[in-house]
Amino acid sequence: MRDLYYFAHIIIGIALVVLPIIILTNLKNKGTLAKNLAALNAALSWILLVPAGLLYTQFYPATKTLILANAWPWAHEIVMETKEHWGILLPFIATVAALMVWQGKE
Repeated sequence: MRDLYYFAHIIIGIALVVLPIIILTNLKNKGTLAKNLAALNAALSWILLVPAGLLYTQFYPATKTLILANAWPWAHEIVMETKEHWGILLPFIATVAALMVWQGKE
């Protein structure tokens, strides 16, 4: 089951990198493609919380123990905690951006 969570996390994550690029290249067309992709991007960012949360709560504690036993535990604390907090903020940022695209305030 863990592999399914990993694959979902990776595939949705890649989509969340590619979709904004496509959205930005289509903003000048004033069509519905950018609006629909912005809505999809926002929805995927909320959906991504499910596999990420499951991975974090079920499988990450054992890995974190090993990482923190390493020579530079402070590096993990700084980099990973920053990444985790950005991951929590991502759905809100994507939703606001989608609303701005839908309202034509891009």
